[in-house]
Amino acid sequence: MTHITGGQSLSRRIRRPMNASTPFTILVFDVIVAILLSIVIRPLAQLGAQLVACSTLREMTSPAFPKDHGIPDLENLSSESSGFKRWWKTVERQGSRQ
Repeated sequence: MTHITGGQSLSRRIRRPMNASTPFTILVFDVIVAILLSIVIRPLAQLGAQLVACSTLREMTSPAFPKDHGIPDLENLSSESSGFKRWWKTVERQGSRQ
């Protein structure tokens, strides 16, 4: 499209460089997202998983753990024992609340 003066319209002059820069803009956005995933989000997720594992281990190795869950001895934590079944019901109740 040309103007009466014989030159290109201003919108065409602007549109052409913008169309050429779109793939570059997408590439830059992809790189930023990849950096965020690798540097920020993934390590935070791993840290959260480690904290949950440490908390669970600390609770299960606590001297009060057997008494709190109705287990006479830690060796009694087999899947067939009544203490395990009571403990598992507690875990399921806590999971359903979330």
